[in-house]
Amino acid sequence: MKIFSYIIVALTLIQTAGARAEMITVGDFKYEIVQFLGHDEDEAVVVGLADGFEPSGQLTFPATIKHSGKNVKVTGLGWSNHAGCESDPPVIGGCKGITSVKIPRYMRFIGRIEFKDCPNIERYEVENGSTVYTVIGDALVELSDNNGETYRRLKRYPSAAKSPSYVVPATIDAISFGAFAANNHLKKIYLVGEQRFRDCWQYNNRSIETVDCSNSSEYRTNADGALIDGAVFTGLCPGRVYGKYTVPETCSYLSSGAFCNSQVDEIVLHADLVHQAAGINMYMGSTVRKVTFLGEKPAHIWECAFMDCANLQSIELGATSDGELDIQTCAFKGCTSLANVTLKESTRDIDISTHAFEDCRSLTAFPLTSKMKIKQLVYREFAGCESLTSFAFGCIGQLSFTQGYMFAGSGLKEVHWPTGKAVIPRGCFADCRQLRRVYLKDTTTDIYADAFARSGLQGLNMMGVDWWSRSAFKECPDLIRLYFPDNGASVQYNTVDFITESPQIVVNNPKIRDLNKQEECPGVASLYIAMVNGGVSVGNGWRTVYVPGGAAELYRQLTESDVTEMYSCDVIPSEGSVKISPLTRDVKITSVIIEGEEATRSGDTFSIGRPSVNDALNFTVNYTAFGNPMTSVYTDVHASVDDILADDAHDTDEQWYTIDGIRIDPATAAPGLYIRHRAGKAEKLLLRP
Repeated sequence: MKIFSYIIVALTLIQTAGARAEMITVGDFKYEIVQFLGHDEDEAVVVGLADGFEPSGQLTFPATIKHSGKNVKVTGLGWSNHAGCESDPPVIGGCKGITSVKIPRYMRFIGRIEFKDCPNIERYEVENGSTVYTVIGDALVELSDNNGETYRRLKRYPSAAKSPSYVVPATIDAISFGAFAANNHLKKIYLVGEQRFRDCWQYNNRSIETVDCSNSSEYRTNADGALIDGAVFTGLCPGRVYGKYTVPETCSYLSSGAFCNSQVDEIVLHADLVHQAAGINMYMGSTVRKVTFLGEKPAHIWECAFMDCANLQSIELGATSDGELDIQTCAFKGCTSLANVTLKESTRDIDISTHAFEDCRSLTAFPLTSKMKIKQLVYREFAGCESLTSFAFGCIGQLSFTQGYMFAGSGLKEVHWPTGKAVIPRGCFADCRQLRRVYLKDTTTDIYADAFARSGLQGLNMMGVDWWSRSAFKECPDLIRLYFPDNGASVQYNTVDFITESPQIVVNNPKIRDLNKQEECPGVASLYIAMVNGGVSVGNGWRTVYVPGGAAELYRQLTESDVTEMYSCDVIPSEGSVKISPLTRDVKITSVIIEGEEATRSGDTFSIGRPSVNDALNFTVNYTAFGNPMTSVYTDVHASVDDILADDAHDTDEQWYTIDGIRIDPATAAPGLYIRHRAGKAEKLLLRP
């Protein structure tokens, strides 16, 4: 029988891997239109309820639905019995108004947790023509072929059945996952002949106190209510309450799901059970607070081993002789009280699969050392760990860029993103409300969709970033500043949808492009830009454009937004000095380089103590805008307007200067803003194309 079970699982994996899906809504339900590997026709799987639909009375599903002009067969309900979907919520769950269910004739699979917490189902019906399901009494039974004979599994016993006992019909060969889900009345069941329990038959039931095995050829029952199959410990009745339970020494093996949904405070496992101590579904949904391993701690935590163990407080994990630790899909998902995980000191390589610690709300740390390595993270491994305030990101090998959400909703406060990680994955830090600071390296170039969406991020130095998704910073309530340093690379600016009152973009990169894209959200953010050459198209979407001293008129040609200089800039070539005075709050001048020499500062005046030989200065202003380093470079700058007037007052010929004070021939002047000196007067001229 076990071989048959493994074959079914293998087929399930193959089918899921070969499916393609399209989501549609028809009538009362949402469907995925799929085509399974080996099947030529589209099929429909029920994956949700239509908006506003609340099922009550008899729940029926159509046999077919219309899609793209064709009748498509409805063949499935939910994905929870398919690999990778173990954590999916039920499509039909918590529906107290349902009193009966009718299964359509083409449906060939029903998710293992469907009809969870639906306590008022009095009977099941199956449409004529079904080859996969039937009813015995009012119970739903699944059919399959077993070497030419029909094999029958009890799929769902009516949750509203009031009888305190149930004799499993002799025609039933096995009892499936969650067969007695949501029934609160059943106290005792009777087995006959070769009938066997499948994994997690106890799921979603807390009423069954006794299994009578007196007529069973497969099981016996201990005085403590435990089910034993030879040397295999099969499980505890979910309706019994235990304090401390020790697995008998006579049991050499544990059945998968043995403690599923059990009401037990502490479980003690003897040394010979170490390799099975955390098997598939082993403790899923139980009330266990502590598991004591008398031998080696488990190095393999299989899928859903501790899933939804809300009382589990701590766990000690082992490692193989090679230092390997394997934590599979949903291993600790929903362990809301799990605060401490202890790793063996010799642990080196750790496999952590999807959803492994998702929603472990009390987990404060994952204690990695510098010698330990997580091979990869793919999807939601630590999502929802709201007490997890820090993580050793440098210990992570690879990250899935497109699936992501590894730390979404966690309690991270600060992130030091490691060198060599070029991408921040999709949704990686989404909904991290406490996240305030993120430190990137210049090797991080891409930020994927929803990476920081709805997080508490306040500001970010974009370092080497040259692309980010528009949704990367979606609905961040505290994001006020993004800084683009001069990293030598060309950066394509993408719109950021700020929602704070006065956000800022601080740009020190002369190779940045497409700043005009912020026009899509006009009047939202202010731009602080260090370039004085005006080579960047700014557009009209900025609240205010803050520019270096002397560059205001130049940038007014590039935008309709308000333009304000961050500092005044008065050049005195005859003294080899520049006077720099901040004009904007939170702008601070740090140093000035004149003709390649660091100038001496006296108040707002910076000087090298000698005149310029060419009556013009080359200088660089180093300053900070809101603490972010900025550099503005000036080349061949002559005296300010007043000095030009003073020097050239005796010359009545017309003379033209650029806004930076460079003298030009008006006959060759390109369109732009100039200063014209004529007859002892200076005026500004805008030369249009």
